[in-house]
Amino acid sequence: MTTLRELIDGVEQQVASGRYPPGHVLTIKRLSSYYCCSPGTVHRAVAALQAKGVVDIRLGVGIRICQPGQSWDTDDADEAGQSLTQQVEIRIRASLIGWYEKGSRLPTVQAWSDALGVAPSTISAAVQRIKRDGLVESRGRAGYFATPALAKAAAAVAAPDAGRAASTTRADAARPMHPLAADHHA
Repeated sequence: MTTLRELIDGVEQQVASGRYPPGHVLTIKRLSSYYCCSPGTVHRAVAALQAKGVVDIRLGVGIRICQPGQSWDTDDADEAGQSLTQQVEIRIRASLIGWYEKGSRLPTVQAWSDALGVAPSTISAAVQRIKRDGLVESRGRAGYFATPALAKAAAAVAAPDAGRAASTTRADAARPMHPLAADHHA
C-alpha cells in the first residue's frame, strides 16, 4: 500500500520524467489502481499537488497535469478553441463511423473513459451530444446502441462520390479508429 508521501512523490516524478506531460488527464480511479492505494489517499495527494501547482482539477473531467502558470481557468480550450468535451465528442464520432452497424451495442461509458483517459462524465456529455444528433440511442441500463442514422453516416463517409464536404463528420472520420484502441498514457 502506497503512503500519501510516496504517492505525491511518485506523481511528481512521473511529471518530471515526462510520462505525465502537461495537459495529460488522470482520474482518481487510475491513480488509485496504479499506486495501489485508496481513493481517499489519492484525493488527499491530488489536493496537495494542486496546492503546489502540479495539477489542476475540474469536476467531471479529471486531474490535469499543469504547465507552470496555467490552469483550466486560463486554458479552457485547445488551439482550435474546442473544449475537452468537444474534442472527446469528435474522437467518439470518428470511432463510430465504420465500426458499428445499426442496432449494435456500443462500448460502455466506462470503457470509453478508460480508453480515452477522461472522466466518465465527460464521455457521457459527449455521447449525449451525439445522441441528440440521432446517431446513437440509449436503451436504459442496456447501454447505447447504433441507430440507422449512424449506418447512413458511415455509408456517406465510405462512398467516394458522397461529397464529404456535405458530411458533418470530421476528416479523421474517414480513417475509422476503434474507440477502445486509443493511445494514452498510464
